[in-house]
Order: sequence, then structure tokens, then C-alpha cells
Amino acid sequence: MAGDVKGMYPGKNVTLVHSRERLLSRGYGGVLAGRVLQELEALGVRVVLGQRVVDEGEDGGSVRLKSGEVVPCDCLVKCVGQRPNSALVRSMSPLSVSETGHVRVRPTLQIADEAFDCMYAAGDLIEADGIQNARAAFEQAQVVAANIIRSIKGKTQKEYRPPWWEAATKLTVGLTKSVTYIGDGSAELVFGGTCAEDLDCAMVWRFLGANPFVDEA
Repeated sequence: MAGDVKGMYPGKNVTLVHSRERLLSRGYGGVLAGRVLQELEALGVRVVLGQRVVDEGEDGGSVRLKSGEVVPCDCLVKCVGQRPNSALVRSMSPLSVSETGHVRVRPTLQIADEAFDCMYAAGDLIEADGIQNARAAFEQAQVVAANIIRSIKGKTQKEYRPPWWEAATKLTVGLTKSVTYIGDGSAELVFGGTCAEDLDCAMVWRFLGANPFVDEA
């Protein structure tokens, strides 16, 4: 978003504040983080790492960071993420929920507590070392569905093993540039490219078997 805003309004000062010491810190390798940082800074985006907003100011025209720095702003966009809704699992098996609220699972995607073999979890809800994206959630959902059927039939449970292409990600950096990432945990490939302003949504519509939306307004 920071890159898009800077691309649309190059005369505006855009500051991205991130609490971690590097961008894309969960699951992705350092090469991608470095490349995205480089591209954002090339656009003119100021990136502040290892800091949090601790005070938004009474007038709404500035924010104060943990370091004490005050950053003036006309518009504040909060992208602080969300906590997983694991209350149901916690109510039955507290030990299956981590300190961050994510559900601990076995390789079969059954929850960690073996007293609840019939309970599965997938997607952003689970505690996982790999990359959490829509593709991973899709693959995990298929494993869960297959294991429910296997359980009904009394068959051995199937383990979820992320394929190498599951982590493939294309990130837009600005309105017309992109960075593509492919990694398997032991190696990573990062390369730049271009992208359309509509994020190639027409291609996705066709992939889903639908006719691309045409805005005639």
C-alpha cells in the first residue's frame, strides 16, 4: 500500500512504520525483504523498522513512535494485523493454543491435543513455520477435507507437506513494478518485473471460470 500511495501521489511524504527489524519477517527469506525495502526506498518511501506507534496525538495530525520521534501525518492507515479467533479451541483444549493465539497442530493438521483427534485447523489460524497465504490455506483445506474422509473410513491420516511452489508470491511495489518470490526454505529466488494497475485481476477471473468484470462507469 505504501508503494501504491507513493506511486499515485509522488509529491506526498509516505512513511511506513514496521515493528519488526525487517519487512516480511514471517516465513519469507531475507533476500525478498531486502529487495522490497530497496524498491520502496527507490520510490521515495521512508521505511522505519523496529518501531511502533505508541501515541496518535490529540489532533490526529501526528503519531509518536516508541523511540520518541514524532511523525506528522495527514492520513494514518493502520495495518497492524489481527489476532486469530481461536476461542473455541481454547475453551476445549487450552494447551493447543499458543501464546499468540494460534492453534498448535500436528502434521496431519489435527489439533495438538490427541484427545481431540476429530478437530482440525488450517489457514491463518494455525501456528506454522511456513508462509501463510491464500495458496497455503487452500492446500491445507484439501488435506483437512481428505483426512476427515479418511477418518470416517478408518484410514491413516495424510500429513500436510508444503510443496515448493506454495510459497510463490508476487508483490506489487508501486503501481507498475513487482517483485516475485519463490522459495522452499533452503533457497530463494527473487526477481523483479512489471505489473498492471489492476493486479492482473482479469487473469484471476478467467482462472476461476468467470468473465472478467468490465467497469463501464
